[in-house]
Amino acid sequence: MNLLLHLYSVLTGLLSLSEQNAKLAKNEVRIEELQTLNQAQASELKSLKTWTNVTENQVVVVKLLIPVGQVAFSASLLASGSGTLGPINAHTPLVFKHVVSNIGKAYSPHTGIFTAPVRGAYHFEFYLFFQGGSHDSRVGLTKNMFSLQVKISQMDLALGRMESLCSWRPETWCFCVCGRTI
Repeated sequence: MNLLLHLYSVLTGLLSLSEQNAKLAKNEVRIEELQTLNQAQASELKSLKTWTNVTENQVVVVKLLIPVGQVAFSASLLASGSGTLGPINAHTPLVFKHVVSNIGKAYSPHTGIFTAPVRGAYHFEFYLFFQGGSHDSRVGLTKNMFSLQVKISQMDLALGRMESLCSWRPETWCFCVCGRTI
């Protein structure tokens, strides 16, 4: 009887062992499937991270391209006709009182100062006519109190043009004049 019990327990163990081997084989197959799935997900995650970086860079570029605000002004010393200003013997801001257009309200007709409120490229152009006298007259564009361009003329006409002046922060600009009567 002991032998039969022992034989029964060995056979039961063998059956249990073969069941365990079958389960182990199934688990090994499942592990391989999960590893393959994990590799695919890792590859997809890498692609998503790359795509996210590209998208973030594009957002930065788009933010830089969106205009913060439009700024432009056109002004003259007089609305029409002729008049005189000067003589002026010191470096003095030239105040254009007749403002034709002032988009963005960056030019002050009270001070003659243009404050660049947004970064960008700015274009300045001026035409002045000088009368009388034999000494030089000067007109220039000043940026943050530093002279950028000075036109010196013994003739009766001063022309000036400044293009693509990049402004990276709010800055003040003004035309200054010194010399003969304008």
